[in-house]
Amino acid sequence: MLGISVAGATYCFSTLGHNNDKDKDYRAQIAEKEADIQRLKGDGLKIRQQLSPEQQNLVVAAHKLVDSKNFVWSRLFSDLENVMPGSVSASRIAVKDVFSDNGQVRAE
Repeated sequence: MLGISVAGATYCFSTLGHNNDKDKDYRAQIAEKEADIQRLKGDGLKIRQQLSPEQQNLVVAAHKLVDSKNFVWSRLFSDLENVMPGSVSASRIAVKDVFSDNGQVRAE
């Protein structure tokens, strides 16, 4: 009985040590990710400061469109397919003339 107890205690202490090592690794990974987040936030702030007021307004308008649940992306792409010739492809979509119409955000 004493041998089983010693073996069980040894296993528990071994598992505890292994878990402590994993905890240290995870804490280091979390600290690294938090540093990356802070660096990226700083980069984003620098980029926002370089935008002209008109560009900043366009970014805000684009975010409003994306946030709006009423904006149907599939319809936009369908309309583009209908209007554009088959030999032309779109690589970028710019949002202009954002306005509110009956409580819905719309853009040209």
